[in-house]
Amino acid sequence: RLIRYMRRSASSASLASGKNISPLYHNPKDHYDEMGDSRYTDPETGHKFQTEHDLILYELLQGNRKYVKWLQAQDSLSVQQSQFGAIEQEMSMVTLKECGYLQQIEEERLGLAGGPLRPTRPKALVISCSRSFAPMDHIFGADPRALLSVRVAGYTCSAADSVIGSVEWALADRTPPILIVVGNSNNDIVATAVQHAMGGRAPHKLNEQLEQQLSDSSLLNLVIPAVQDAMQRQPNGTYEEVLALACEMNVWRTVETLLSSSKTINEAAADGRLRVVGALLDVSSGAVQLMGQHPSLAELVKSTPSGDVVRTAEDAPVPAAEAAAMLYAGNLRYASGKGGYNQFSGDQKLLCKLCESGQNPVSVIIGC
Repeated sequence: RLIRYMRRSASSASLASGKNISPLYHNPKDHYDEMGDSRYTDPETGHKFQTEHDLILYELLQGNRKYVKWLQAQDSLSVQQSQFGAIEQEMSMVTLKECGYLQQIEEERLGLAGGPLRPTRPKALVISCSRSFAPMDHIFGADPRALLSVRVAGYTCSAADSVIGSVEWALADRTPPILIVVGNSNNDIVATAVQHAMGGRAPHKLNEQLEQQLSDSSLLNLVIPAVQDAMQRQPNGTYEEVLALACEMNVWRTVETLLSSSKTINEAAADGRLRVVGALLDVSSGAVQLMGQHPSLAELVKSTPSGDVVRTAEDAPVPAAEAAAMLYAGNLRYASGKGGYNQFSGDQKLLCKLCESGQNPVSVIIGC
């Protein structure tokens, strides 16, 4: 299957040098076109895939291959410019065409790729770090309308933050079939967490201002468990080894949170409408390594999270403006005849939380 060879790992050294990166991409011998579905055929190669998910992942990785090729070409042009002076701009444009990067621009100009009156269904929703500045559509060589992007520092999330809300809205509104959590190597948020966890064993090479901002922050507390997992797997590892593994473990932690905290995401993954995968971006080369689906996916989707909107003591406080908006939305439901729309299902886990710690209401209402 496609996922089997896309899960193969490649060392950072080979990625950085641009050599031996083929295991991340398509190998013609690994395809079984006679077993594929003609509805899921790649227009460039004619290869058939068994599911739409496989086809989309293949297209995204092939787009990333073009992106890596383009970066290597830009590095080559920079060397030539330093040696032989200025080079005509046409060379860069030719390079873009060879890499397939101008195709979407031409389709947009000719009106072949949709437009505001013909919206394109997004292929994937991508969660990535807000401190990784490269646009996701560039990294995957995709039409900007083909990807929905959610940026959050440290590519992490909690059970009650806007990341999960954004994903749920995207699934309800546009229904992309793929959700990718993209981590990146040498992530500075994860590096700060590793620095804190390793203490004196870690070299002090971080941005002091960033370290002070993240000290004892909720963001750092979200990433620390992934670092602890990495240190348990490599108890004698160096700072660089722990950091590399922690960046991967943080991807899996985020996938776990998405599947175990959201009923919408969990049910979509369980019935096959959505495939949730992890990926790691090598910042030195631009190459993306697909990590595949979570190793414990079957266990994660077996227990569906509660969809009840009941705040327990574990939920964080909300700003006053958000609390007022919640009350306003509830009153609109009541006025439109949908009062009591959010019925309590009696989820056992939620009942235990309410019994053990009580609620955390957003407002106090005084009325007649």
